[in-house]
Amino acid sequence: MNGLKENECPDLLTLVKVRSSVRSFKSSKVERAKLEYILEVARLAPSAVNFQPWAFVVVRDPEKLKALYDCYPREWFASAPMCIVVCGDHSTSWKRLSDNKDFCDVDIAIATEHLVLAAAEQGLGSCWVILTCSDVKRF
Repeated sequence: MNGLKENECPDLLTLVKVRSSVRSFKSSKVERAKLEYILEVARLAPSAVNFQPWAFVVVRDPEKLKALYDCYPREWFASAPMCIVVCGDHSTSWKRLSDNKDFCDVDIAIATEHLVLAAAEQGLGSCWVILTCSDVKRF
């Protein structure tokens, strides 16, 4: 848990203060309504030129979770009953014309922060984990 009681909706400053990286998870399933809410908040995150170069992959299947955990072999990570993999697509992200700066990583970071804040607001714990493409390809 993240310091909030379930269904407690604080102001943004309070939410940011109480949100933390959780490394101990309950085994209970995340309710569909909460998951849909979290994904909608992440989907609405701002992105450069509103290109939204992301995909959110919800992983609940035990075999797929095991494969994902193998990419990041930490005991606490393996205790999460569900993962949301946030994928960035550099082929669809905006690139600044003056220097060809690719904003995919910035956009993905913003969407992921929206995701973890929405999870905290819903009384759910979360923790960012960054995996490389080679890690996820094994998944």
